[in-house]
Amino acid sequence: MLHACLRVEEGHGFAQGAFIPFKRNRMLIGRLSEGNHLDVHFSNPYISRKHAVIQCENGTYTITNLKSKHGVEVNGLSLEPLQQIPLGDQDFISLAKGAVKLTFINQCEDGLETTKDLICPERHVLKICREKRLVLIQGQPLRLNGKYMELLLFLEEHCDKVVSYDEIKKRIWPERFSDNSGMVHEVGQEELSALVYRLRKKLGKFGKKIVTAPGAGYMLEK
Repeated sequence: MLHACLRVEEGHGFAQGAFIPFKRNRMLIGRLSEGNHLDVHFSNPYISRKHAVIQCENGTYTITNLKSKHGVEVNGLSLEPLQQIPLGDQDFISLAKGAVKLTFINQCEDGLETTKDLICPERHVLKICREKRLVLIQGQPLRLNGKYMELLLFLEEHCDKVVSYDEIKKRIWPERFSDNSGMVHEVGQEELSALVYRLRKKLGKFGKKIVTAPGAGYMLEK
């Protein structure tokens, strides 16, 4: 018996907050057109005729980008054409750059198997799923994207070790170090400090786990 569904956050043809239950092990999503048999269809013209498919096999749900023209994103991660990744409870799905926004809900999921504990694993208060680029704080998803997520992932790679300012700058701002002219566009210390400050704010009380090593760099404590 299936206990999963999609909650519509935004999408033409459905009311905001509407639930779309899974009635079988496969849900084909797209734009309705003549001769196109879909399980879920949206009227937005930016949605492809066959945009994405969600499937369940042995209790594991996955989503696949069916070569859609305007793309599929899961928790901010863009899927390549025909790329398939697992779905977990409360994963956020964006179709066609936000033309359709959905939340995947799996009532039977006991936990995110691919999630790696970062801090206080016995309490499961702060967790990260690297593959899905998803951060959970006390079970609630925290929407991090861009350089905030890259910085957190990089510090987590070196958990409990100081990462130098220069290492962070090269990892988080690679575009500054790959100019075709061969010139390096300096990343100022104030710019780095501001990024760390804002990330700490986003992490709330867990922001204090990002520790400053004066004159050296930053470290993420367990």
